[in-house]
Amino acid sequence: MIEAPIEIFLYGRWREEALSNLKGRVLEVGVGTGRNLEHYPAAAHVIGIDNSEGMLEKAREKAGGMQNLTLLLMDAEHMEFPDNTFDYVITTFVLCSVPDPVKALKEMRRVLKPSGELIALEHMRSSNRLIAWFEDLINRLCISL
Repeated sequence: MIEAPIEIFLYGRWREEALSNLKGRVLEVGVGTGRNLEHYPAAAHVIGIDNSEGMLEKAREKAGGMQNLTLLLMDAEHMEFPDNTFDYVITTFVLCSVPDPVKALKEMRRVLKPSGELIALEHMRSSNRLIAWFEDLINRLCISL
């Protein structure tokens, strides 16, 4: 509910633009509740990972009958994929909740093919103390799910 207005007026368009033309093997790191799933075309074979079984369960519900989707419980900092596996690696508003984002980014680079692309829709922590406090609160809530 908190993010609904910005999702409707901004993030949703960004997701559509970034994901709707992908094809090949796609890894979504931090798939969460599956907000991106509706934007992937059938030509993309998507593997979504998250370190929360609760989040994955919500993503499974949103996925419905998607035949091109696999959801796995996995840590972004220790991925169980071979090197050079994916054509695209996707992150959307997830790096703020990863304990060591640099380590996760190195893992993403490892599993990305040399000709592949990393697509990241991310944000930075606000320099405004009140907004930063609110962001930290939301982040703690999301991590605990």
